[in-house]
Amino acid sequence: MKRSSLETIVLVLGIVIIGIALFMMFMRNTTPQSIFITNLIFSVGFLIYILYSMMTTNSLNREIRKLNNHITSLKDEIAKKEMMINEKDSRIHSLQNDLSQLQGELDGARKQVADLQNQVREIQSAKPDTEA
Repeated sequence: MKRSSLETIVLVLGIVIIGIALFMMFMRNTTPQSIFITNLIFSVGFLIYILYSMMTTNSLNREIRKLNNHITSLKDEIAKKEMMINEKDSRIHSLQNDLSQLQGELDGARKQVADLQNQVREIQSAKPDTEA
């Protein structure tokens, strides 16, 4: 039986018992036996209320424990993900450093190529002057 349907049954039963007790209490018959039965009915209703409260409390405590376990597992998963992110960030940082180093080498190589091209042009422009 589901918890919600069991709780509903207990609540309805408690309300019915209290209704019967109230009916017995306000009856015109005030013999000691009817008063005893009324008190007994109120006691049973109160016991049912206590049982309902215990059931609800235990159920809620179980849910709290389950949710706390879920929170703990989520925190562990977050820690793992953060560790992975930190590793990836460090890898990205090292790759960026490598890229900037290679970019510097490329710029140096381009500058050397440009200097060599200028030297070739100077040599080529000086050659026709020497041939004449």
